[in-house]
Amino acid sequence: MSIEVTDLQKVTEGVIGLDISELRVPRGEVAVLHGPSGSGKVQIFNILIGNSQPTMGTVKVAGHDPYREKRQVEDKVGVLFEDDAVYRSLSPLANLEFSCRLYGLPKTRASHILSVIGLADQANTKISAL
Repeated sequence: MSIEVTDLQKVTEGVIGLDISELRVPRGEVAVLHGPSGSGKVQIFNILIGNSQPTMGTVKVAGHDPYREKRQVEDKVGVLFEDDAVYRSLSPLANLEFSCRLYGLPKTRASHILSVIGLADQANTKISAL
């Protein structure tokens, strides 16, 4: 299992902002959280990448506790919060290669990611045209 969340709660100023009994995402799957503003999407992602500690419950990402083992999780996970995080004038391949350079990863990983998400045939098309 790549993501495992059990009995997760995040309480802020006495208000339960997040309450998830169970969430499981198998390795190799792509997960999307969709919901209205204020529904906790950013809050769960911040917990999953180790930027925030849950009030209670257990969280494992690639077998690691993201809050206590943040570096190991960062090596395994990529998160895109907004479509503004990509350069629309560049292709998906150019955007991913740029990210690979930022994180010291081999550029070949960009092509692999495009294959996994089904965009290999559009690797060199500008994002604005997709």
